[in-house]
Amino acid sequence: DSLLLTHNGIGGPAAYRASLYDLSDGIRIDFCPGTDIAEFIRAARAHSGRRSLATTLGGKMPNNLGRWMAGDMGSKNIADMTGDEIRIIGRRVNDFVIASDKISRGPFTGAEVTWGGVDTHDISSKTMESKLRPGLYFAGEVMDVTGDLGGFNLHWAWASGRVAGQNA
Repeated sequence: DSLLLTHNGIGGPAAYRASLYDLSDGIRIDFCPGTDIAEFIRAARAHSGRRSLATTLGGKMPNNLGRWMAGDMGSKNIADMTGDEIRIIGRRVNDFVIASDKISRGPFTGAEVTWGGVDTHDISSKTMESKLRPGLYFAGEVMDVTGDLGGFNLHWAWASGRVAGQNA
């Protein structure tokens, strides 16, 4: 999915979809899927060795991202890079890791994707009535139901609300 790099982290459909899962092992991002960046740099050395690492990476990704990925080595000519440096950059681009302790879902007031809530095992799927408290009905995202992107959460809210309303 599309990933947006924002002023305070990541966003877009890929980030929203990832938020539905257990992120205790962190998030891994391949900024150039289908391209082994270490191999790309090694190949570029043969014909463009005097180019800087940042410029070389800019051939495969937005320039600002390429400069950021290159970091302190950004101005270094790729011909002067060691094998270890190339492997480090390759890993940084193809297997970028955001550790779980660096992941913030942000404040609830700005939430766009939520999960958790009333356990659906405690609710009748035919009436939306609580199995624990007869006469109490639930609908929408107050329940532990998460949907994929594309309006599924809205559909669930309307459909479950109608069923709960008809049976209340």
